[in-house]
Amino acid sequence: MKLFSRRERIAIIVLCLTALVGTGIRLILHKQYSQQDIRIIKNAVDLPAEIEKAAAKKSGELELLININRASQEELETLPLIGSSRAKAIIDFRKRHGAFQRLSDIQKVPGIGEGIFSRIAPFITLSPDTTLSGY
Repeated sequence: MKLFSRRERIAIIVLCLTALVGTGIRLILHKQYSQQDIRIIKNAVDLPAEIEKAAAKKSGELELLININRASQEELETLPLIGSSRAKAIIDFRKRHGAFQRLSDIQKVPGIGEGIFSRIAPFITLSPDTTLSGY
């Protein structure tokens, strides 16, 4: 004896697929609205500089390039995935070995591999007069 007829099984499958598709659409729309709401809120209020700096770091939206040969620890910490220990390591490496000749040379710093380099590469430079000032 079968629990459900063929038609009932098809109806159950259709209902389950519809629920899955609806849930997927809802998650996608929720994510889009959440990011849009954050942008609206950020633009609506005057955030303290530290909060804006943290938000820029988290989202990967830095306004200027960081000169890795001149940057202070605080400036280096504005880069994605670079905290105080990695910033100190960059400065120590720079003091011991001199200025970086190529952007990829930053991978020689202990704790900075290919993955971190790929995340920070769009935000770093060797060119003068690009380091953040006044932060």
